[in-house]
Amino acid sequence: MPHYAVFGSPIAHSQSPRIHAAFARQTGIAMDYVAIEADHASFAEKLAASGVAGANVTLPLKEDAFALCAGNVSARALRAGAVNTVLRDGAQWRGDNTD
Repeated sequence: MPHYAVFGSPIAHSQSPRIHAAFARQTGIAMDYVAIEADHASFAEKLAASGVAGANVTLPLKEDAFALCAGNVSARALRAGAVNTVLRDGAQWRGDNTD
């Protein structure tokens, strides 16, 4: 089953896990989506250790996520200088900005 997450600080209030779980049930997609508390100091380590296939990133970590993608970002993310969606791309991350 694929694993996904939303990262931020604070993040406990996020409705994303419930919304994604409801979507998965309605469409018959098996997936796991959790909220992970992370700050600037812990984000990269927690993302790497999470084992997720992809994640949403919220404040204050969008610029940190952009840096982790090491240039592997969409034109939208490049214009914004920030990433709010990351997808595992082999051993690296690919980023986009859908804001």
